[in-house]
Parts: sequence; C-alpha cells; structure tokens
Amino acid sequence: MLDSTVPKFDATTLVAMGRVSSIKPSPCATWAAVAVGRVGEKGEKYIHDLWRISMTEPGAAPTRLTDGESNDTAPCFRADGALGFLSNRKTEEEEEEDKPLQQIWILTADDAPPYRLTNEPLGVDAFQFAAAADRLVFRCSRLPDVPESEQRTASQVRGKSTTSAHHYRTMPVRFWDRWLGPAIPALYTADGNGQDAQLLTPNADLRSLMEGQFQLTRDGRYLATLWKRTGTDRVPDALIRLFDLTTGSSRLLGDTPRIGHEHIQFSPDGKLLACARHERHDDVLRPVEL
Repeated sequence: MLDSTVPKFDATTLVAMGRVSSIKPSPCATWAAVAVGRVGEKGEKYIHDLWRISMTEPGAAPTRLTDGESNDTAPCFRADGALGFLSNRKTEEEEEEDKPLQQIWILTADDAPPYRLTNEPLGVDAFQFAAAADRLVFRCSRLPDVPESEQRTASQVRGKSTTSAHHYRTMPVRFWDRWLGPAIPALYTADGNGQDAQLLTPNADLRSLMEGQFQLTRDGRYLATLWKRTGTDRVPDALIRLFDLTTGSSRLLGDTPRIGHEHIQFSPDGKLLACARHERHDDVLRPVEL
C-alpha cells in the first residue's frame, strides 16, 4: 500500500528541480557563485539565476544574487572581486520591443544593482577575466562583409525577415541542437572594464574557431583556446592556439594530424598547460590521455 505522506516524484517534479550549470569560487574562497536553472513562468524553458553558496558554513542557506526573467549564467570573478556574468537582461534605455542580447554584466559587493559591461551588436557568447590582472577576453560574433557600425541594424533586419533559410558555402552548418547562422565567431581582448577592445582573430571563420572553452593565465598574459581544422581523415582536428596578449602573436600547440584536445587548463603559475588529448586511428580506438 502506497504511503500518501511520501512526496510524489514524477516527471513534473523532475523538470521542476533546479539545475546547476556552473560554479565559480570567489577569490577569498569563502563562498561560490552558482548559476541555477529554473522553469520559466510559461514552462517552456529554463531561466538561470545566480546564488551565493557559503564554502565555510556547511548547511548555511544560499542567498539569491539575481532574479527576474533574464537568463543569468557563467559567473566569473574580476581581479577586484566583482562578479561578472552573462545575461540577456535589458537596460532602462532599451525599448520594450528590442530583442535582449546576451552581454557581460557586473555585480559589485556593495549591494548595488548589476550594470552592463559590454554592448556588442550581436551579443557575447563567452568570457573570462584574468584572476590577477586587468584583463578580459570575450567571444562574440560578427556578420561578414558588414561594416562595424551597421552590425546591429543588419542583424535586426535579418531577424525580421520572412524566411529563416540560410545559405551555407562551407562546413560546418550545425552544432549539436542548433543551426549555425551566418555570423562568424571571434575573440576579443579588453581591460577589466571592457574598454579598448582589440580583435585577436581577424581571420577566424566557422572552420577555425572552436566552439567551447578558452583559458587565461592569472597574470592575463597568455590565452589558450581550442582551434579547429579539417583533419586528413576529414574529421575535425582540435588543436590549441596560444596567444601572447602582450605581443599579439600566437602559435599552434599539439599540431599533429588526427588529434583532438579538450578541457584545457593553465597551472597557477601559468607555465604549464594541461589538457585531455585523443588520437584517432583507423584500426584501433585509443584512450583519452592527460
């Protein structure tokens, strides 16, 4: 006989559970910023909020840092201790009909409301602050053959088009569950306030800049990012491109045919770079190596 006092666990309960997407410890190591997804008001998508979780008081109740219908993800601390995150929230100056774009926002420790750090015409996909330097690296996209001053307008016009068809001239055309649009991803570097942005990948296209991670050294000098090319077996190789942000130069690491790298991570002193590596062979499946 079923006990009616025991809470029922079904598919509805499972969907309604909060989902942790990212965790970032604070520089003082006393708390962590956590992005937790919840079901939106219409029940059709997950919306993420940021929470503060104590790392020194086990069992302490978490504190909500952001709320509302904006999607707040990817927490990352700036060198001064301010918390950066990605959000599609609107500013007071934006019109109600404007489509919100994902930008970098900053939450300071003085209980002031968050403020927007970037205003990229097509939004920001990912970012990272240097832990001990005034350095920011972010990834965003640009429409090819469109002047910088017309990027936002051109994107809005295309978004209101009566057709959703895309004309592809190169591979790839899809990444997991989404079609890749005409915009080209690129990496930029700036100071901790998002000023003096400089393009790091002027020749990047859909085939060369890898979807996924990039890593900064603590001092903000070196940036490592996954870099893709078509392998000799027509399967994409995943190399590592290392940028020296003080000189603007870059070079490829692990430049071997039929190779894949992932999960790149600098050592605390920035002198070593760890990663997972996998070699492809026709006749045998090789294990992933560190």
